[in-house]
Amino acid sequence: MISVGVEGYGVRQDWEPEDLIEVWTLLEDDMKRVRNKSGATRLGFSLLLKFFEVEARFPGSASGVPADHAGRLRPLQP
Repeated sequence: MISVGVEGYGVRQDWEPEDLIEVWTLLEDDMKRVRNKSGATRLGFSLLLKFFEVEARFPGSASGVPADHAGRLRPLQP
């Protein structure tokens, strides 16, 4: 399992490229959950979904998810 927390502070900040791809890629099951969303709602839901998978909790605020993760979130391409 990938260690994600930094001394209990939250989602880790230092990601290897392979870890980013493995953890933050939207898989087919994830896409089924977000297909009925649109625009900012889709992005926000996707970030919360992946954050929950990584941390087993929801962030306390919007600042709980590193801003650059939104730019890295990508659907799995067939």
